[in-house]
Parts: sequence; structure tokens; C-alpha cells
Amino acid sequence: MKPITGAAKSPATLKVAFYSTYILEYGGGFEKYLVETAAKLADMPDVETTIITMDDAFMTKMNDMQSRIMRQKIDHSINYKESLSDITRRLGKARYQKVKSFKELRQKLQSYDVIYSKNELREAFFLKYFVGYKNIPPVIFGGHTSLQYPNPKALPTKVRNFLYNGPAYKLLASGVQKFHAINTYEAGLYQSLFPGKTVVKVYNPFDIERFKKTADLYEYG
Repeated sequence: MKPITGAAKSPATLKVAFYSTYILEYGGGFEKYLVETAAKLADMPDVETTIITMDDAFMTKMNDMQSRIMRQKIDHSINYKESLSDITRRLGKARYQKVKSFKELRQKLQSYDVIYSKNELREAFFLKYFVGYKNIPPVIFGGHTSLQYPNPKALPTKVRNFLYNGPAYKLLASGVQKFHAINTYEAGLYQSLFPGKTVVKVYNPFDIERFKKTADLYEYG
């Protein structure tokens, strides 16, 4: 028998990047999902996770732009519903990085194996025209925003449904490799919009213990 001359090769580390335009301190549902998911994956062997967002100055610019569109002043303090220290604690082994420009974002994303982002028109627009799908690893869009609101009556809702179910969204998300849908109905919409693309249905987890604790705070009947 020949002697073993080298150590066994360890499996390659899977590097996963989560991209969000909004900073994690914004504290919305998607931001909380990213923190929890990145932390869980980072606890797995041979998996490295990083959440990458635009920086605080970019968020301020987004607020100012929204203020002009809506013709009302938006308080910048809404960007900081969560503290950075608490986010860092909850992230555990996962990392959190902010970038100042789309050029820097492109450079950061290039060092990962796969990218997970939100299915918003905003993220799709930035990734297509300011980063370029061809310049970065495969992108997965998570269906955290509904593609279609049922029985729309208001004009803004009708316009929104048209944008997410028409040529605009098909163009902007054309470079996305896979889609994560959270229910059967949404999965069907993705399959109709992007025939040939992989659509995976994964329901959002329901924390029964948290629900029970919250329910105890209220009285019904």
C-alpha cells in the first residue's frame, strides 16, 4: 500500500452575498429576513455570508428624491429603526458591509459565488443598468414583494401591477438566474413571466413561539 502523502482536500467555501439597496438599520421586513437568513447560513460549515448595502449617504439621497416625488418632507430618522450594535449581534458570524457607489458594489459582488436580492423594480434596475448582470455571479431574486395585488381599484395599484407583470419587469429582471417565490400563486406568475427560468417555492417561516408570546399581550373578544 502506498503511503498517504497529502492531506484530504477540504470542500470549497460557498460565498453568498445578500444585496439590499436599503441599509439594515432601516429595519423593514426584508432587512430582518436578511439578518436572520445570513446568520443561519453562516453557522453552516463551509458557508460564508455577507450582507452588502448602499451606504447612509445613498439612503439620504433616496429619501430626498422620494420627498420631491411625494411633495412632502421625509424624516431621515426613519432609516434607523434598528441599532447597528443589535444588528451586529444578531448577525453572528455573518458580515455587514456598506458601499459608496455602484462601481464599488460591482467589485464587491464579483468575489462571491451567488447573490440573493429582493425582487423590487429598484434592485432590478440598479443591478441591470448600474452593475450589470453579466459582470457579477448568478443572481437569485427573493419574492418578498408581491408581483400582483388582487382586485386593484386605485390607479397607483393598477400601474404597479402593470409594471410588475409587463415588459418593464421582464426587461429589468431578465438577467436573474432563479426566483424564490413564497407561495404557489406567485410561483405561477414568475413561471409565466420568465419561462425556462428556475422558480423555487419556499414559504416564509412562521415563528409559532413568537406569535404565542405576542398574542398573550392582547385580549380578544
